[in-house]
Amino acid sequence: PKDGLKDKILRMFGMRKGKAEQPPVLTIAATNLVSVLDQALLRPGRFDRQLRIGAPSYDGRREIFDFYLGKVKHVDLPIDQMVAETVNYTPAQIKHIVNEAVVHAVWNGRDAIDYEDFRWALETYEWGMRMPVIGMTYADKRRLAYHEAGHAIAAVKLLKRHRVARATIEARHDI
Repeated sequence: PKDGLKDKILRMFGMRKGKAEQPPVLTIAATNLVSVLDQALLRPGRFDRQLRIGAPSYDGRREIFDFYLGKVKHVDLPIDQMVAETVNYTPAQIKHIVNEAVVHAVWNGRDAIDYEDFRWALETYEWGMRMPVIGMTYADKRRLAYHEAGHAIAAVKLLKRHRVARATIEARHDI
């Protein structure tokens, strides 16, 4: 082949003619957000083949939890329950939840995560940070609680296939 270092130097000084051989190149890339890619990359002839990888199955999520929980200190956790609560979560999302649970445990002065840390991390990820209820009287809070309980009851009665996991009067905002 005419593409060794000696051939490159000879070509640079004009002592060798012709182009170097260019072997075929396979480029593999991954993204969660195709919409943010430069459109030049998506033109015909560039990255023509796209493979979409779905969210992991129950067993896959279990393996992902085992992997990430193996890297942090934790008490005995109900892994099956945690796996069931993270349907359609990607490995990156599960890693984020575990990391947030560690942060919560450290904030509370503990060096090992427990299920409450996991629940806090999951709720924060899904619904945002809690905002305290400020400026409401006890009667206002009670009235709001009855109102939200009405939403929960309606959901149970009307949406037979869904369950109400938690109801609150606290507002939340995105992180």
